[in-house]
Amino acid sequence: MDWKSTEQASMDRHAPHHFSSSSSSSSIPASENTVWADASPLLEAACRELQDGELIHGDNFNLFAAMSALEIMDPKMDSGIINRYCSVDEAIEDGAAPIPISPDKTTDVRCSIDIMDHLLACEATWHKGHSLAQTVFSCIYLLRPERTASHALLHSYCKITRTTCKAVVSVVSDARTHEEEDLFLMAYGLPLNADGDDKCLSLLNAVEENLSRQLRACKAPSSKRKMLEDIEPLQTNANLEEGYCKALSCRLRFRKVLSCICT
Repeated sequence: MDWKSTEQASMDRHAPHHFSSSSSSSSIPASENTVWADASPLLEAACRELQDGELIHGDNFNLFAAMSALEIMDPKMDSGIINRYCSVDEAIEDGAAPIPISPDKTTDVRCSIDIMDHLLACEATWHKGHSLAQTVFSCIYLLRPERTASHALLHSYCKITRTTCKAVVSVVSDARTHEEEDLFLMAYGLPLNADGDDKCLSLLNAVEENLSRQLRACKAPSSKRKMLEDIEPLQTNANLEEGYCKALSCRLRFRKVLSCICT
């Protein structure tokens, strides 16, 4: 089989199916402001006529869209194809992003550190030009901010991360000194604003102060520990307490400094 036959066979496999009038009644109904039309003939004509390197696009096509162009149904290019869930609520019902993260306190602390590091890596990726929706807000804890209210550590971190993203979008948009490949600012209606975010710094300070008390309790000599017995430990393993307190404190301080720089 020559390459033209192979290409035609591939087009036939991926060509959209035509729907009869009987099946169209079950499709998404048209509304007052929308009219649905079958685009299959247009797509088939484009497949026949387009040459290598050519692209069909609308008037609002931009540089970011060109860099983010994907081949639909290609697992390497189409991020949606590997998604197990159709909605955030479905993912939560299946056990994703649980609160509390784990009934075991040691595991809960370790997972909290992982989430903090993951969010920071996502934020750095966003700053390099990727979209906010596919980086920072790929985290369900940020998409459903009300769910973390009972987890003070994670709640404060998510709040200040969200506030920092909002500040970056505002500052860069106002300055207008960036290109689309430098930082993509479209928010896609993501929850950049949540109740209480204006108090995120004070909430983070309170959590940091609590961690400092726990760290002092770890370092206190045995003669003074009775005075600090009212301080609840971070987790159940006494040998790991000091290390976890330091790890969390470092991350919170870095997050606070980064937020102050951005705002």
